[in-house]
Amino acid sequence: MDAGTFYGDEENDNERSEEEQESENDDGEDVPRQPRWKTSHDSSFPAYPDWQDSLPNADDILSPYQYFKTFFSDDILDFVVEQSNLYAAQVNLNKPLKLTTTELEKFLGATLYMSLFGLPATRMFWRPESRISQVADTLTLNRWEEIKRFLHFNDNDDQPVRSDDKRSDP
Repeated sequence: MDAGTFYGDEENDNERSEEEQESENDDGEDVPRQPRWKTSHDSSFPAYPDWQDSLPNADDILSPYQYFKTFFSDDILDFVVEQSNLYAAQVNLNKPLKLTTTELEKFLGATLYMSLFGLPATRMFWRPESRISQVADTLTLNRWEEIKRFLHFNDNDDQPVRSDDKRSDP
């Protein structure tokens, strides 16, 4: 099948009947057929959309931090800090996390920034050959991993014990 047929060259499609096209595949094998356009392009549709509104006023545009705070209020951040510190104490009383709200904001910001890159391992953000200074200068690797390990959003003591939970003690 030639490239013209693949891209919907209607003259080539119409010249060959369906019987001719099927007879090419009569050798008993299922040969996948290339997709072809069934409908033609609507020329009344504009190639580019027209801008219908005006640009926003510069005073109405928030900073990235202000957008962040619309999703993560002080109350939410304080609760996450409290629960993360509590969880770390529940895991090991001798090694408290001592997480602060400012440090949690740095962790969340670094994590969001890390999502923009396609690095296969998080440790690569701190390695010399692939170091991303916006992440590596914000938190050390050990501290980032410690916060990640103990990040918690609820109190385990307030959770009801379910009988079907495989992790609960019988």
